[in-house]
Amino acid sequence: MTMTMPASAAVGADAQRFAQVIGQELQAAIQRAAASSSSRGFGTRDLGAELPQPGTPGMGTSTPGAPALGVPGVGAPSFGAPGVSAPDVQERFFPLLAALLPTIVSAVPSIIQTIQGHNRDIIAPSTDPEEIQRGFLSVLGSLVPHLVQSIPDIIAQFSGQRDLPASDDEVATRWLGPLLGIIAPHIIHAVPGIVNALAGNRRDLATSQPLSPEVSTRFLGPLLGAVLPALVPAVSHLVSVFTGRRYLPQSQY
Repeated sequence: MTMTMPASAAVGADAQRFAQVIGQELQAAIQRAAASSSSRGFGTRDLGAELPQPGTPGMGTSTPGAPALGVPGVGAPSFGAPGVSAPDVQERFFPLLAALLPTIVSAVPSIIQTIQGHNRDIIAPSTDPEEIQRGFLSVLGSLVPHLVQSIPDIIAQFSGQRDLPASDDEVATRWLGPLLGIIAPHIIHAVPGIVNALAGNRRDLATSQPLSPEVSTRFLGPLLGAVLPALVPAVSHLVSVFTGRRYLPQSQY
């Protein structure tokens, strides 16, 4: 008897493979931007000059069989967070981006599937690889600029942390909770772009406030439900960036 894979499972597998390719390419772009900022001084070029813009062919090192990629809307980080100096950002911005960005990339397939599951009446999953890639990049492109904008706030929050946590409970209260509290408001601003990417035929939803009842139920709740748990593995890297030491979780908090 021949087993047929459900369309949703095939779509998920395609999106996961695409996420791996994009994650590798973005990591390469971050490394080049970090090396450039160290050698030339932060401010002489911005992150947007290193990460690809719309229409830019390729992204970083070439991967056999990988499509030409471009993540729209990624610009220079802001230094507007209170208590954050340019040297603070120069030292910690790229390590934080390298820690957080892969979690967002890996969460995108789950974000898409979860939102589709809450919107079966208006979003039909596609099995077309090109359409899956376009949807993936559109969702990622909606999230990344807001993640970038949260990093100075993260630096301001944790710049005084020097002691390694003594337990997973301390990690959860002193690190994970504040991290989610900082990122969540930024992620909310990505909702209109995600609505437009996945349900562009519903302009009424795309132009509604993210906290409106219908948009919250259809998009914001599923988005936060997929993104915030995905950030948990990044906390150990966050601890390392600010304490200079590696924390090994005692369990999965």
